[in-house]
Amino acid sequence: MEIRFAEKEDLEQIITLFRETVLAISRNDYNSEQLSAWANRSDSKDLWLRRISEQYFILCYKGNDLVGFASLKDDDYVDLLFVHHKSQGKGIGKLLLNTLTDHVQSLGGKSIKSHVSKTAKPLFETLGYKVVSPNIVRIGEVELTNYLMKKEMIEN
Repeated sequence: MEIRFAEKEDLEQIITLFRETVLAISRNDYNSEQLSAWANRSDSKDLWLRRISEQYFILCYKGNDLVGFASLKDDDYVDLLFVHHKSQGKGIGKLLLNTLTDHVQSLGGKSIKSHVSKTAKPLFETLGYKVVSPNIVRIGEVELTNYLMKKEMIEN
């Protein structure tokens, strides 16, 4: 597996992975209206380009295939974490989250947090994140539940 920074030329691959993953993986946690609203967030290319240029945005490749991506906002907030629906359960999410955590620690951060979907919650819990509170996200008229989760860093 290779981790590298995202570039604007990666935009189409990132958007495709995001959309396909939301629609394929989260079916057991969200209804079709919620999934459609969430997946349609991929339509805003300007938002994605801003994330790539402003955030600590990393990609994970296996050979020539993009298998996941993650981003860090404001030096301590996991904004994005998505693993391709055909690459689930292979340690990619853990690798991406650990890479973000290492970066936060290198900056002197004491904790890392994220708003985490129902689908991703078990992964975050496995890696030591604790639920701070449930949260409701509104996308237009559609509401989705996620969780504010936080992990305290262990001092070395």
